[in-house]
Amino acid sequence: AHTTHPLAGQGFNLGVADVATLTARLAQAVERGEDIGSSSVLSDYQRKQIIINSVALGGIDLLQNIFSVDFYPFALARGAGMLATSAIG
Repeated sequence: AHTTHPLAGQGFNLGVADVATLTARLAQAVERGEDIGSSSVLSDYQRKQIIINSVALGGIDLLQNIFSVDFYPFALARGAGMLATSAIG
């Protein structure tokens, strides 16, 4: 489960990615005859997802912070950045 700003529904996407990674790891464990509830199997899943989730949650938090600042020079720079991003093919 993830607690994040509801920016573009990314919490749902992170949850779906978690389910996909966990399902793949559990299937692999079954094929190998491992205990699917063992800490080593679950740690493998956690190690893989913690990096992806940390980067995504950090990016979401950064975007939320960028768009919540009303200081005019910052808002002007943000608008210029959005125009530049829109111009990219």
